[in-house]
This record gives sequence, structure tokens and C-alpha cells, in this order.
Amino acid sequence: MVTLAGVAAPAFWIALLLVQWLAVGKGLFPTSGYVSPADSVSGWLNSLTLPAISLSLPVAAQLTRVIRTSMVEELDKDYVRTARGGGLPPVVVVGRNVLRNALVNPLTVLGLRVGYLLGGAVVIETMFALPGMGQNMIQAVQDGDTAKVQGFVITIAVGFVLVNLIVDVLYLIANPRLRSHS
Repeated sequence: MVTLAGVAAPAFWIALLLVQWLAVGKGLFPTSGYVSPADSVSGWLNSLTLPAISLSLPVAAQLTRVIRTSMVEELDKDYVRTARGGGLPPVVVVGRNVLRNALVNPLTVLGLRVGYLLGGAVVIETMFALPGMGQNMIQAVQDGDTAKVQGFVITIAVGFVLVNLIVDVLYLIANPRLRSHS
């Protein structure tokens, strides 16, 4: 139920709840603003904690569900029964075999969620008054600076492509059977 709620809740709503509960109610974190790490490392961590949690919770919830499903599917396969029947310890079966094979789907989801994280960062930066590319992009749109907006879009697109390239390389590391022998 917790992961389902995490998947269903948008980052901005989670951010509002966290601000209400942890910043306003408990006074543990600032409601907005940014502190440079040069000024105070603890202030910097405090200023980025709520934005990081609110942006990452939906992605973590979705990855949890995908990892669980992938693990259940892999644990039902014949090679797992054979390995267990052969006397291999569960740590070896799950850690060395099942987990590596089950990582392909979560890696795909993680690569695709990078776009969500980039788009959500714009909203979260605005909500928490954080300086960043999202704030600059919004300002460029408001100013009608087309060249700057295009630069931001290209930067985001290149970042997305690079992350997906890294995910493809991680596929080969996680599951050597995907390598071609041609």
C-alpha cells in the first residue's frame, strides 16, 4: 500500500505535505531557500533534504514495485529450483543469479524515470525557491529568450540520452547473456 501511494502521489503534493509536516509543523527543515555549501554544509543539507525526498519518493516507490515483481518472476524459474536442489546456499542463488537477472526491468524503468526527474525538478525548484536550471528555464520562457530555452532543452535531451546509454551499458554488466557473440 505504501508503494502504491508513492506511485500515485505527484512530487509537488509530497513536497507540500513534507513542508507542512516537517518544516512548518516540526520546524526541522526550512520551508524554502538555498544555503550554499561554502556558507554552511549542514544548512546546505537541510535546504536540499525536503526537495530531494519529495522528488525521489515516487521514483523509489515505482522501482520498489518493479524490483519486487522482477524478483518474484525470477524466483519462479527452473534454474532457481535446480540451484536450490543442488545445494547452493540461498545467498548465492539470489545474490549471484536471481538479482542480476531481475535487474534488467528496474534499470529500464530507472532510465525512463530520468525524464520525470528532470521535469519534476523544475516544479520542485520553484516550490522551494532553489536556484537551478529549472528556474532559469522558466525565467527564459517568461522573457521570451528562445535561444536560452533551446539551450536548456538540448541540455536536458543530451542528459536523458546519456543516462539511457549508461543504462544500456549497465544491462550488459547486470546480465551477460544480453551480449551478442557475433
